[in-house]
Amino acid sequence: DTSDMSTRLRSDSEVMRKSSAMLKEQWMLRYHELIEWKRKHGNCNVPQREKKLGCWVSTQRTQYKLLLEGRQSQMNQERIVSQEE
Repeated sequence: DTSDMSTRLRSDSEVMRKSSAMLKEQWMLRYHELIEWKRKHGNCNVPQREKKLGCWVSTQRTQYKLLLEGRQSQMNQERIVSQEE
């Protein structure tokens, strides 16, 4: 039925929007944690033992390298500018 399909597509679209908003919120949370880390430690060399932030920093570096290599990456210009600041 076309109306069922339309409802399902709207529902899927809503889930994707919410998921995208949550990911952006999580990214910003880690970004602000990194700013605080740099303020305290004078660098962005977060060790892996700092589980969430350390993993996030590692992922950002990996995504940036993929972007530079012309490969698929989650990195975008807005994130690059934020991190360079």
